[in-house]
Amino acid sequence: MGHTLRELRTAKGWSQETLARMVGVSQTTIWYVERGQRRPGASTRERIALLLGVTPATIAWPAGQANANEAKQADAAQAS
Repeated sequence: MGHTLRELRTAKGWSQETLARMVGVSQTTIWYVERGQRRPGASTRERIALLLGVTPATIAWPAGQANANEAKQADAAQAS
């Protein structure tokens, strides 16, 4: 099972603001990602993972609302 972004960030002793500055995103973006309300793009995921010393696959990225909607649409298409 993957580690959460918050677990990895706090293990480094970093604030959301510190990680955000290093990644090149806003602190609000980190806040939303940690709460599962946004899923970072591929390049952002890679930068975060690199800074935390893990692979992107190690982190349990939140699915986010967009991905949840895509999954529901796929399920509905399969049921048809």
